[in-house]
Amino acid sequence: MKVDEVLRVFVSGVPIPQGSKKIGGSGQLINDNDKPLKAWRKSMRTAVEVLHHGERIDADAIVVDVVFSMPRPATVRRPLPSVRPDVDKLLRAVLDALTEAAVWKDDGQVVTATASKVYTPDRPGALIRVGRVTPNKEERSN
Repeated sequence: MKVDEVLRVFVSGVPIPQGSKKIGGSGQLINDNDKPLKAWRKSMRTAVEVLHHGERIDADAIVVDVVFSMPRPATVRRPLPSVRPDVDKLLRAVLDALTEAAVWKDDGQVVTATASKVYTPDRPGALIRVGRVTPNKEERSN
């Protein structure tokens, strides 16, 4: 499998997870952290749209890698952010923001997604890399 990177962007800000849903006052489902999540997803969409210009990735299979740079609380000494927010919920927010930014038709095209969290001394955010997968000859003939 060959992967060609087609998008790389760093989005500044504290990463917000897309977690559980709750029923809002109007009876519709909303995210339990709706306001900060909307702002975070808008930041990602805006950053991606500036670089990607609304062009969809023309590929059946896509690879995504995200490194979340988390702010280290002043009293924390552990080397890695092995606490909430969950990395899968952080990734869910990224995938949905990229779908809204029309990077791909549907996030079902993502065949591999990797995500990690690290502490950063000064610049929280997310480094998002997206690649187009080109199967090699053996994979195409199966």
